Amino acid sequence: MLERYLGFGPMITLQVYMSDADRIISLRTKEMEQGYDYEKQEKSGLTKRDSFFQNMKIPRQNWDDIHVDYIHYPLREKYNL
Repeated sequence: MLERYLGFGPMITLQVYMSDADRIISLRTKEMEQGYDYEKQEKSGLTKRDSFFQNMKIPRQNWDDIHVDYIHYPLREKYNL
């Protein structure tokens, strides 16, 4: 709908702040792992990220317009936690 009125598709960027740098690396690699279709009991042929978008019924042409940025924010060092 926005594309029809604006003339272009909006880019969506999610910023996730995390205090553990190792966890950020782990989440980035998990996004690219092959997804699994539990209804069919087989691998879906899509990445976990794309499988999530498909399950949420997001149109395929919008998948490339959604980005997640994982940002390291050192809470422990900054606030002595």
